[in-house]
Amino acid sequence: MEHRQKILAIFFDLTYAFGTVCVPILLRKFEMNGVRGVALDWLRSSLTGRTQVVKMTQMVGKWERTVYSSEDSVVRGTPQVGVLSPSLFVGGVCDMLLYVLMGFTVNYADDTFFFDFRR
Repeated sequence: MEHRQKILAIFFDLTYAFGTVCVPILLRKFEMNGVRGVALDWLRSSLTGRTQVVKMTQMVGKWERTVYSSEDSVVRGTPQVGVLSPSLFVGGVCDMLLYVLMGFTVNYADDTFFFDFRR
């Protein structure tokens, strides 16, 4: 402020970000960036062939009723738990940062902050 600079800041927080990653594109990006062999095989086995089931439990008085959905394939997204998910997401969107022409970018998982100083 003392130098009469203007600050431009843009904050992005993507909704359902981890669930939007396209797994084949993510794996291709990792391979293009040098991840190969056992590491790529491990990522592929962790991200493909996953299924999910929804469990709903309802309490009716003192009775509990549980219903399960049918099993369905998961074709998009990274696992929602664990320390690896933010890194996988960043690996999927890191090339977005190449389109920032000026300024600075701070990125952690699905939170991105662009800022620049101008006179």
